This record gives sequence, C-alpha cells and structure tokens, in this order.
Amino acid sequence: MQKTAFNLLLFFFSLCCAAAAADDSLFSVETSGTDALRAGAYGHAIDELRSSTSASGLLKLAIAHLRSGDTAGALSLCTAGPAADTELGPFALEMAGDLLCKKSPDSALSCYGRALQMSVPGRYRNRIFEKISAAAGDDTAKLVATPLWPDYSLWWSARKPLPTEPLCAAVDSLASLSAWPQVDSLVTGSLTALSDNAQCAIVNSLCRGRQADSALAAAALFLLGKIAADCGQYGTAERMLAASRGKADFAAAVGDRDLLRVRGRLFFNQKKYKEAVASLTAYVRRFGYESDVGLLIARAYSSLDNNDDAADWYDRFIARTPRYPAMAEVLWRRAWIEEERGRPQTAMAFFQRIYKYYPRSSRAEESFVRHALCFYREEKYGEALQKLTLFETKNRDSPLLPGVRYWKAKSLLGLNKIDTAKARLIELARQEPYDYYAQRARDLLTLLGDSVDAHLCLDTVSDNDRALRWLDSASRFLVSSSDSPQTKAKALSSDDSLNIRRGLFLALAGNSADAEIFLEPVELSYPENLPLDFRIAVFYRSIGAMTQAARSGRRLAWRIPPEFRETIPLPVYAIMYPFYYSDIVNSEAPRRHLDPSFVLAIIRQESVFNPCIVSQAGAIGLMQIMPSTGATLARELGEPFCVDTLYRPSANIRYGTFYLRRLLDQFSGNEVLALASYNGGPQNASEWYVRNREKDFDLFVEDIGFSETRNYVKKVLANYWFYRRLSRSR
Repeated sequence: MQKTAFNLLLFFFSLCCAAAAADDSLFSVETSGTDALRAGAYGHAIDELRSSTSASGLLKLAIAHLRSGDTAGALSLCTAGPAADTELGPFALEMAGDLLCKKSPDSALSCYGRALQMSVPGRYRNRIFEKISAAAGDDTAKLVATPLWPDYSLWWSARKPLPTEPLCAAVDSLASLSAWPQVDSLVTGSLTALSDNAQCAIVNSLCRGRQADSALAAAALFLLGKIAADCGQYGTAERMLAASRGKADFAAAVGDRDLLRVRGRLFFNQKKYKEAVASLTAYVRRFGYESDVGLLIARAYSSLDNNDDAADWYDRFIARTPRYPAMAEVLWRRAWIEEERGRPQTAMAFFQRIYKYYPRSSRAEESFVRHALCFYREEKYGEALQKLTLFETKNRDSPLLPGVRYWKAKSLLGLNKIDTAKARLIELARQEPYDYYAQRARDLLTLLGDSVDAHLCLDTVSDNDRALRWLDSASRFLVSSSDSPQTKAKALSSDDSLNIRRGLFLALAGNSADAEIFLEPVELSYPENLPLDFRIAVFYRSIGAMTQAARSGRRLAWRIPPEFRETIPLPVYAIMYPFYYSDIVNSEAPRRHLDPSFVLAIIRQESVFNPCIVSQAGAIGLMQIMPSTGATLARELGEPFCVDTLYRPSANIRYGTFYLRRLLDQFSGNEVLALASYNGGPQNASEWYVRNREKDFDLFVEDIGFSETRNYVKKVLANYWFYRRLSRSR
C-alpha cells in the first residue's frame, strides 16, 4: 500500500512540460502512514510512524495522535521538529495553536504568529487571522505591541463591517423591558442605517412574539414589515403590514400609497402574481404611474402568462424610462413575448435594439443570434445564414459559436445545400466533440446517411504518459498562439513548488479540502500548464478526493484549445467526465429504470460531484435537493428524514433518482421536459410544452423560456450523450 502511494507521487511529477518543469525535490514526499490516516485507522498509522524522525513523519504522527484523542501527545510532537520546518511548519504551528487556544491563548497567539511569518497563500493567511481573532477575543490590545498587529489590523478592517451588535443588543434589552416607546424610536430612527443582516436579525427578534404588533406605532410596524419582506420573512411581513394598517395613526404616518407599493412587491416576491397586479394597478389608478411600479406589473403579467397585458406595460415602461440601466434586459423580455406570440418580425426589431444600442450588455450576443433564428422560423434561410455568418466573423471567441455554426448548417440544409451543410456539421462535431451542438450535429449527419462522420472516434488507449505528452503539445500550442500575458510559459516558482508539496502532504494525510487551499492557487497561476491540471486531478482521484478531482478536471476541460479537442485521449476524458459514485448510481438508477449515464450527467452539472455543496436557494448535495423536497420524498419512500441526510451521497442520489423518475413519468419519458422541470419547475415545463409542442426538437429546446433552464438542459443533455459514449469505452 505504501509503495502504491509512492508510485502515485512519482507519476504526479514524473514528466516535465515546457510551461512548468517539476523540481526533483518534489519527488521526496514521504507516504508512510498516509493510507492508514485517510482510512481512519489511527492506531495502524501510529504503529507505522512510531520510529519516524523526519518533520513529515513526526507531523503525521501528531495528526494520528490528535485524531485518536491524544491531544497531549499531538502537542508534544507538533512543537518538536515540524514547527521549525519551512515546508510543514505552518501546519504544525497551527495545530499547536488550536490545542493551546483554550488553556493558554497567549501561547496560541504566538504559534499562529509564527505560522504567518512563513510564506503561505492568502486563503490560508485569512484562516489563521480568523483563529487569532478568536484567541484574542475582545482583548485585541495584546496584539498591538506584536509584529502581528499591522497585518492583522488591515485584515480586520477589510473583513469586518462597522459593528452593529450594540444596537441589536439595545433593541433586545428594551423589548425585554417592554420599553416600547424607546424601541419605536430606535426602529424608525436608526434601523435602516444598519447592514441588511443586522436589519433582518432585529426584525426576527422583535417580531418573534406578538407584543410588537400592539405596542409599536404604525410607522415602526410598517418599516418592520417592509424589511421583513426584503429579508424573505413573508409571513412576518404580512402580519406587520396588517398591524400597521390597523393603527389609528396609519393614515398620517404611512398611508395607502406606501402600503400598496410594499404589498405589491411582497405579493410579487411570494409569486402571488394576481394579488401583485391588483395591488400595483390600484396604486397606479390612485397615485399615478411610476416606472418601478410599472415594470413590476409587466413582470407579474408575464409570470401569469398574460402576454398582451405584459407587452402593454413593458411598452409603457420602455417609452417612459429610456435611460433605465438594465434596458437591454427589458427589451429582451419584450422580444421574447413577441416570439411567444408568433410574431418574429416584431421580435427582430426588439432584438436589434439590444445589440445595436446596448452592445456591451450581457444580452447583446444572444440577441443577435435570436434575430437570426427569427429569420429561420420564417423559413428565410438565406437571411438567417447571412446573419449567423456575420456573427461568426465578428465574435471569434464567443461561447455561442457552436450554436451559431449548428444553425448555419441547418440554414444551409433549408437552402438544400446538403454537401456544404454536411461539411459544416462534420467540422463542428470534430472541433467541439463534447458540446451539445456537436452531438446534435452527429445526429443530423446520421439522418443524412453519413454514419461514418457521425461516429465519435475516441482514442481508447488508457495510457497516462501518452496523455501527458498530448497535453504538453496542447500547452505549447496555447503559449505560441496567445497574445495574453496570462498565457505565457513560465516555470514553477519556488513558493508554488513549496505549496504543491504542502498540498500533497495535506491530501495524503486525509485533508483534501485544506490541500485545495494550496494547490488551487498554483493551478490558477499557470493556465497554460495543462499537464499540471491533469496531474493534480489524477492525484486527487487516486486518494479518493472526488470533489477536488472533479473541480480540477472541469478546469482542464475549459482550458483545452478547440484545435486539440478532436483528439482528446481517453485518460483526459476520464478526468473531465468522471464516473464518481458509480457504485451508488449503478444501484439506484436501475431501480428507477433510469440510465446511469443520465444520472451522472445531472450530478456533473448540478454539483460537480461535491456532496457538501449548497446553492444560494438552499438546494443540497450531489443532485441538489431542496430540504422541503427531500422531506416529501423521504416520506413517500417511508424513510426518516433530517436535513443532514441530503449530504450523504447514497441518500441524495436515492432521492434524486426517485424524483427524476417521477418527472419522466409525468412528461411521458420526455427527457428535455423532465430536465426543464428539474431545473425550472414542473409548471413552467408544462407551459413550455403546451406553447412549443409543435416545434422540432432544436427549436423546442431553444424556446425554453428561462435562459438558465435552457442552458441547463443543453449542458445536461451534452453530458448525458457523452457519458453514454464513454461508458462503452470503459
């Protein structure tokens, strides 16, 4: 086992590339005890490392003692040889500081300070500063006379906002004493000056009970309701607004004008679009048109699928607010309404306004392409081809190019230029082999009877050395063809070499998340060094660090130049499209009559194989299950549930496949609709189906109403088709 780990390290740095030559000293990483540490067999690790005298061996022995509960032994070991070691000293000193923090904060601060005197990455420095802050507590005066103070004070001022705790504490204290007039004064006079988090905390504290409803005046209650709505505390917001309106001083302090605006926005945020329209249109009738109100009414009507009224309100907004900063987005929504109405000519006019007058907006390029697709819908294939060719000429680096080239080929087919279309499809399939449009190109070639060119040829020889030579060639090409200073060949610096060795040590000792703090900055510093990305990904995979391996593999996929993508070797594809968690997927997918490749495709897109990831919306784990959805699925499966369950790969995949099967059944096995529903919700997917069911496959996908969902469907389908091809090569 020890020999195997050593061979992995030799492989990791066995070959050099022009961009970054590996130093011989990188080979001398000790691997004794690392397999046992990662396996949690700390007794075996201690036995294996007991006679170690090197800094690496002693620090691993300290880690084994610490994880087995022997803190005294760990402290003795880490403060011996490892603390003075240039390479491993920061880890030894950090461990010592952690162990001393409660009993001897001053000694802990000394250890942390010594760790910061060594050259370490910024993320690691920030972590040590956090620990210094915890050890110092409120007594930061003790740091002023130390060498730590200048850097610590800079870190503190950059990281910490102005303290809001005194006001939070004052409000809590006054409320507990039922000093409501003083609370009322603080709320109306000082609350809006605080940070958003502090405002939300005070609203949550004050409104937890019912005393505030009757004790505070109308203005304070209204303000609390408004802030609660912004914080997503919708039930509290409704309660506070109702309480405010019931006060005798409501008309003088607040009035219906402000109430209608706030309630309209609250209804909109709750997706109660009919109520939002009613409240906001009442506002306009009584108090006149205002641009922000008009825009919200347009969006509410659009969400209700009422395109006629939405168009009217959007047009009013566009006419009255010509300098609106996000006008390109408004025009985009207006153009989309015209497409849904089946009016491509009118849609083209809006798309043209976007890319003509707002060329730097995020919608400019996509609007140009949608303009071309409007021609295609009208079967004006010559005009579509001309528009798409112009885009390709002017936007050589656009991520939309694969789609543009695909639709150029389809326009050529519409013009009956079969041979030219086939040539374009073959070129696309070879240059972008794992892209959604490349697979669609292969499908079209098959329909055109060209099964040879439609076949994706993979180099199925699983030879890592050969893969590294190929990556070295791709790196040389990147360097020679780029004018960017970020893409020039450079050797690994001494600090980067040191951080690689540190990252290797941490990962081998079973701490892959911390290893990433040291290895990721090196990857980011050498974008032209594709072999380095590959080596790091393979190393992570070899020790079971699947989250980190997947991230490095994805980074590698982004960096491979298009000119080389036709000949990507199988070991590189294995890193780009990993089969992690296959044991669970291959068990759960057949139970739900699902293709395992389909499940892997979703996991790759949803979480990049990170079981601990949490989205901004709160979705958790490999297949990004919302806690509320997880609770429902667990109940239907007859299983106990808690939120932590979703972090377990086996449970997350079980729930995800169960839910996916339900969506496929709901949409009669239609994978596009099931994926659109998985990302955008079943109701939206149903509406898109009703609206676009008569369209061909390609236009159906292009006309999925949400940009995020449309791109999601394309990416997952591309993953799926490619996983199916790779699974046949395993």
